[in-house]
Amino acid sequence: MTPDIMWADISALNLVKAVPALQMPVFFFLGRHDHVVAAETSTAYFNVLTAPSKTLLCFEESGQEPPVEEPVKFNAAMVELVRPTALSSSSGPLPFRVAWRVRSFFTTESFD
Repeated sequence: MTPDIMWADISALNLVKAVPALQMPVFFFLGRHDHVVAAETSTAYFNVLTAPSKTLLCFEESGQEPPVEEPVKFNAAMVELVRPTALSSSSGPLPFRVAWRVRSFFTTESFD
């Protein structure tokens, strides 16, 4: 499936109603120049989302793909923000997932 085929379903999704809370730390890495999902839209959801901890980081020189467009800043954020959170669980290190859009499809990679 391509994002074009899924667009009607994706654009009708109301995350505020569908996912008002998560039981895990949340990180939003936003591209300031993202024309698919505006940073303001993601920020509005971030502000109402309930989670044990939340971090929002805006990549000022990025669009849809901060890992590709600002790799140094993205990698530093992963090491300085996400990794310590994943390793600080009271039950030991947590596996975590990072999802990002790559060349018109969504990919998810596990990090242990």
